[in-house]
Amino acid sequence: MKIVDLTKFIPPDKSDLIRQFLFSLITVEKVEVDYREKLPLDIISALNILPLFGKTVAKKKTKFTITGPAVKPKAAINCENSATLLHLLMGICILKGWKLL
Repeated sequence: MKIVDLTKFIPPDKSDLIRQFLFSLITVEKVEVDYREKLPLDIISALNILPLFGKTVAKKKTKFTITGPAVKPKAAINCENSATLLHLLMGICILKGWKLL
């Protein structure tokens, strides 16, 4: 049986990519995310908040690499208009024991 890589035909959805970026907040391990299409605003918003949590984001060709330990942010977080981003971030903050006001 031949295994077909469906990512060539079906790109990951926005929620999946947001999860991949945000879940980097719960690990100290390097996280790599590959994406070949133009990034939608929701995903750009997720990328933009990672440095507020102390994460370093680097892009090389089609791969994003996220490194560094997560810390409680000291600045306002703008989730733009993404409910997925907001909901996942709320859960991660509860898991980490961070009260954000």
